[in-house]
Amino acid sequence: LSRRRSQPVGTTRSSPRPKRVQFAMASSASGKEEERGARAGSLYGDMMRGIRSGHSRGNTIRMLKLPLVLTEEALYAEAIAQFYLLTLRLEKMLERHKGNDLVDRVRSLGLRVTPGYKKDLKELMGPSWMTKAVSAATPATMDYCAELEAMDTEETVAASFILYGALVVGGGKSTQAKVRKIFPKCKHALFDVGEDMKALRADFKSCFDGIGHAYPDLREKLVSEATRFMALNNTVILSIKCWGTYATYASLAAAALALAALLTWKRSLLPF
Repeated sequence: LSRRRSQPVGTTRSSPRPKRVQFAMASSASGKEEERGARAGSLYGDMMRGIRSGHSRGNTIRMLKLPLVLTEEALYAEAIAQFYLLTLRLEKMLERHKGNDLVDRVRSLGLRVTPGYKKDLKELMGPSWMTKAVSAATPATMDYCAELEAMDTEETVAASFILYGALVVGGGKSTQAKVRKIFPKCKHALFDVGEDMKALRADFKSCFDGIGHAYPDLREKLVSEATRFMALNNTVILSIKCWGTYATYASLAAAALALAALLTWKRSLLPF
């Protein structure tokens, strides 16, 4: 299977809708928060620093697209569907590579987040949620899925850092509560990754630091692969549909107002 390296490109327009919500498509928390507590020689810290530029770029994309995605339930459902499909591949690879010490260290965190995605997608999309989720997959998502399905053990660990880190570092109950206020009919179970998020974040950092200390010769590859998966994350975020009925109506209304203003201005120039 050939390996494709998708690169993030431009951005899209924004909307005045709510901005201060990060959910599954967020890569993780702010750069300073991500690296807080990372010791010198920390693999966790090195991986965070490695993805910093991609994370910064991803934050810009999210800031522009997220307000539009949050205007409609269907858009939100299609957005999280992308990350369900990606995480489904990741968790299959974690299962496939079990017995490998690197992978088992990640597995020891006890993270299994696809059931939460399933619950949310069923609530948002209905009984045929799986068919709809697959149909919503963008070309960027399918390219990323192909990369995940071909992963070796080191790549599986690096992908876990990105896809799990989005929910462990950047998610939690507070994010869940914010999204629930916007879409109240859904329980947003995808954010139920742990009861004690502070402890889980500490365990997440310790897990990757432990890998770095046990396998110093793999540090460079793990940092490099985390950076690559962050870039793939950004291509998916960029590809997510964010223009729905609400945005269309808003655009039509704005166009109508602009046309009315133009006609009024032109009439003022007429001599009668």
